[in-house]
Amino acid sequence: EPEFVEFAIKYTFDIKDVITNNNWYKLIPLSYVYGTVPTYILTFFTIIFVQISQVVGFTFEKIDIYVLNRSINLFVGILMVPAIYFLVLKMFKNKLSAGLSAILVLLNWKLIVHSHYVNADLFLSSFVLISFLFLFLYFNFTQDSLQKSTNKFTKNFSEQSMFLILSAIFVGLSVGTKVTSLLTIFLYWLVILSKKDFRGFFAFNFIIFGTFAVTNPFSILFIQDFVYRVYSMSTKEAGMVFDSVDYGVFKYFWALIDMVT
Repeated sequence: EPEFVEFAIKYTFDIKDVITNNNWYKLIPLSYVYGTVPTYILTFFTIIFVQISQVVGFTFEKIDIYVLNRSINLFVGILMVPAIYFLVLKMFKNKLSAGLSAILVLLNWKLIVHSHYVNADLFLSSFVLISFLFLFLYFNFTQDSLQKSTNKFTKNFSEQSMFLILSAIFVGLSVGTKVTSLLTIFLYWLVILSKKDFRGFFAFNFIIFGTFAVTNPFSILFIQDFVYRVYSMSTKEAGMVFDSVDYGVFKYFWALIDMVT
């Protein structure tokens, strides 16, 4: 939690100096293991909170900022509930299944625990789930658009592109939250290429990179350091669990296979 909140507090009180004196180096993260998307989101709301408090004369303590950030974390996690509802509803056209799925997410014990403190996992889960929703809308829309009249082609294509763009943006935010979310990229590629939408495929990847670059600019500016840290993270654990460390290059891949089966 301090990895996010402490930096949000630091950026909040340094932002004036950063902008006035061009001290952008103060925004350089100490680690690239977790992306800066959650930190920048929390910083934005912390700045608003501090400014409003100063205007109304409210005296706040550090714990108040932590409560604010935890509330934002909770709100981001709650987004998974309507996202899974609409995803299941669109996929199976069944309100009962959609409602049960939303309830299961709402009552998931691990999500409830994670909602009590600031962490990257809720941001990541919400972004990925929302991106899946838009991906399915894109996939399903291209199926329906074949049955529509030709005079609506421009409108259909515009809506189809919008879903793909929104999906790409949320994928970019996911990667900007935790780089390991790239493990899911193959599913997106499979869906897009199955529609033979090659232009959409290249646009999709370009938007992902653009979103990541905007939300994690120092990963691009210091690309060598970023790649090295990601490589180190992918080949060895940061600590030991039961006195064993998995040094396998494909450990995340096999873990993903275990989960989906």
